[in-house]
Amino acid sequence: MHLQLAPKTIDAYGRCLNDFLDFCQRSKVIPEAITREQVTLYVHDLAHRPNPKRANVPSIKHGQGLSNSTMQQRLTVLRLFCDSLVEQQLRQNNPVGRGHYVPRKAFGGVRDRKLLPHYHKLPWLPSDEE
Repeated sequence: MHLQLAPKTIDAYGRCLNDFLDFCQRSKVIPEAITREQVTLYVHDLAHRPNPKRANVPSIKHGQGLSNSTMQQRLTVLRLFCDSLVEQQLRQNNPVGRGHYVPRKAFGGVRDRKLLPHYHKLPWLPSDEE
């Protein structure tokens, strides 16, 4: 089914899914049977793998890990992949859940959070010495 997505969006989603399938192959994980714990291993892999695009950008985590927005996109594609498996009745649940709002649980209570916090990274500014 074509959902009126731009060709570049479809290409990006395909590359994200290929990245996940490569992780599964390296980690000996069955993609259709992935657990929440294995999803967290995938997030850890995304956050700590060498990033050649950031090798020359000075930062605290110099050249390490993908950007937050890239990791968000990879998790979105993984969630959609698992949603399709649930829809096809190949799994019962989706291990890549979304965060859920729970009323009156803001202070002192526990909320079900997303796997990866969403944040906006501030631009790097050189110091006076640089």
